[in-house]
Amino acid sequence: MKDTRTVTELIAHYDGESEEWLLNSLEDVASQQSTEDLFARQIVYIRKTREMSHSVPISVKNSLISRFGIVYEIAPVLLYFAALDIEQLNDVRSQYEMLIKLETRVLKRVSVPTAAECLLLKSKCCLYLNEITRAEAFLNESISLSDDETPLEAYDLQADIFFVNSKVQDSARIRLQMFQTMHEPIFDSVLSKTVLTLVLLPLSPIKAAIMKDFYERQKTQNGLTDTERTVLRAIVEGRLIPGSILEAYLGEGFQRGLPRYYLATGAPTTAIIQRLRESVFEGNISCVASSCLNITVKQLAEVLGVTPERQAFVEDYVCGMILDKKLDATIDGITGRIHFNTRRIDAVASDISHVTEFFARKMKSEN
Repeated sequence: MKDTRTVTELIAHYDGESEEWLLNSLEDVASQQSTEDLFARQIVYIRKTREMSHSVPISVKNSLISRFGIVYEIAPVLLYFAALDIEQLNDVRSQYEMLIKLETRVLKRVSVPTAAECLLLKSKCCLYLNEITRAEAFLNESISLSDDETPLEAYDLQADIFFVNSKVQDSARIRLQMFQTMHEPIFDSVLSKTVLTLVLLPLSPIKAAIMKDFYERQKTQNGLTDTERTVLRAIVEGRLIPGSILEAYLGEGFQRGLPRYYLATGAPTTAIIQRLRESVFEGNISCVASSCLNITVKQLAEVLGVTPERQAFVEDYVCGMILDKKLDATIDGITGRIHFNTRRIDAVASDISHVTEFFARKMKSEN
């Protein structure tokens, strides 16, 4: 009697039977499919729901190739197993070579979605092999084939490539589009990458608005850690981000938010961490500027948690922000007092009131 289960059921619920049994079942089920498109859609469904049992040995893919050859009937299955290996960074070079063979031999005979999937996986391989130009080319070709049905995974990869190329604003634009247009659930890793990308955005009048929009949209996802939410909420509500919170984020959320490119290639993240620290530091200065009219450099350094011996660093940093037009302020060279020209925001979050009180006490004690 033939096995009546679908390919989806066979693979997703594989519970340890012999590889030979699974291969025979796959062959039997595949032969009953009326069209290759149906076969492809079943595999795509498994990919989207992430129901693939981790107990399926990787050797099944190799057994499939040796038994059936690289033929179009099993192209979706081969792509699925390749996607698992690539995601786990298992011998990415071999996966890339297999995908090239698959494309050369059979992709002209398969459906457009399957061809687009192959190009997407090739793009991932190239990114993880640090061949970024090729990764961009394959991804663009995949997106062009997908038309209006471009999967979330393709946009996620596009944002990753922008991020790796230091195009943070482009990466943020793609990630925001994902949240505004996608109706399917957003994976936790995408949420974390979005937080990191948005935090790294240059200080500007629209940054808070962008962060607020994302903050409201992610509430239904429940995929962020408490530390990530704390950082996000602080920026949205105009709060200072203490050094302890930043360090906690660097030890947890930062790693979650990095594209897998950095894990795959071992590329250094020192510059990203430095930019993150600068972004938070600038945000804290801007937060202070919105809560008072003037303050001495010494007071500002204390509020920011900077040690007295680095007070000159704070003054130089504020000067740099003024020159870069990130801060509307002047510094009195005689008194060392910073005068903020920014209009005070009355709707500052309540927990920043202690900062204003701190200023008042300091100024009263000095007069």
